[in-house]
Amino acid sequence: MRFNSELFGLEFSRSPDALWHSSVETFDVAVDGAPAGRISLDMHPRPAKYKHAANFGYKPGAAGKQETHSVLVCNFPDPATSQGPALMEHREVVTYFHEFGHLVHSLMRGRVPWARLGRPVEFDFIEAPSQFLEQWIFDHDVLRRFARHVGTGEPISEQMVERLRTARDFGRGVQTQRAVFLSMASLEFHDRDPADLDTTRVWRELAKEWSPVEIDPETRFEASWTHMPGYAASYYTYSLSRAIAESLSSGMTAGLLDTRQTRRYRDLVLAQGGLKPALDLVHEFLGRPHDLGAFRSWLA
Repeated sequence: MRFNSELFGLEFSRSPDALWHSSVETFDVAVDGAPAGRISLDMHPRPAKYKHAANFGYKPGAAGKQETHSVLVCNFPDPATSQGPALMEHREVVTYFHEFGHLVHSLMRGRVPWARLGRPVEFDFIEAPSQFLEQWIFDHDVLRRFARHVGTGEPISEQMVERLRTARDFGRGVQTQRAVFLSMASLEFHDRDPADLDTTRVWRELAKEWSPVEIDPETRFEASWTHMPGYAASYYTYSLSRAIAESLSSGMTAGLLDTRQTRRYRDLVLAQGGLKPALDLVHEFLGRPHDLGAFRSWLA
């Protein structure tokens, strides 16, 4: 939270309000000193709780009418139940930054005049701010602020961060092809007549053309595809948003810790909500239209 405060000019003040569980922490948020809403952090697992990580809108915002209240629901190690320090793996920290990207976006876009425009007009832009914020958690200058050896307290080395980046980049082409396969499947499921739709048959047909690996014929992935209810035919947003996120990253020409640029990004992209088409917002931030050049470099 302190890091996001620095990047985006946010101030978090703990609220005493109790919500649905005693472990949930709530904070009032100000942007450049002006009230901007509230967030609640439900960070640790417990019985019957949602098992993944997501940002949920608890109350939509509209400037001058109602302040945003968004909730981050995660399942990170709980200090109260851990034997020893409640350590997070790097992948969990990446998840936290991804979801916090959604959280900051929801706070900022909740300041537009109309609640309906308090989200991007195009749903397929929704993952761009979250994937953009993931960039910071692979930056050594960022990680060394808090990533320390549990025994010695020594900050993470630049060599270790480089290994993290190498592991992240390994198999990127295969991962991207799988995302394309999933995107094609979500579109095809919603394009077929549901009266005689056999999702397993369609899944296997598409796998022959689009999957980068052979599909086990005994699996039924589509039956447990948790993104399907929320994203429906728009699963392709992950791939499109990744391309946009890489364009946004290319605009950070003075490095990821240049707060002049992060505040411009906050005001020109996040805070506009659906007042303008998403690619117009990206254009204003970059000073040029979005293109696939940065995405191609990322994929190479």
